Amino acid sequence: MGSAGMWVHLNKNILKNGTTVMKTPEAPEGEEWDEDRTNEEMKKLLVSDPYAPLLASISGDKIAVGHGNQQAAWTCRIAGDATEYVDQSGKKVSNGVSVVRSLQWPGAYSFYYKSAFM
Repeated sequence: MGSAGMWVHLNKNILKNGTTVMKTPEAPEGEEWDEDRTNEEMKKLLVSDPYAPLLASISGDKIAVGHGNQQAAWTCRIAGDATEYVDQSGKKVSNGVSVVRSLQWPGAYSFYYKSAFM
């Protein structure tokens, strides 16, 4: 779990409107829309600001760092003792903690320790 290729997105991405849910478009003032027109406008919105696929690897995420350069949006490391041991049941265990940190959203961390995500 110490590499970005092992981690995926579980939640919806943040859209251009600042939320994770696409708002239903409304008719301009003084104009009446039927259901078909509302559906057409919703499709246009989804094309212009699509949802990212769930369970996509975080290794493909990039952030701009200036002058057209990009870098990985996440850092992954293992803290503590990463040595693997075999427990009494014959299963491999480790006392290391995998830490994934977002470079785009300060304070966004995920942890993995002994088969548990935090």
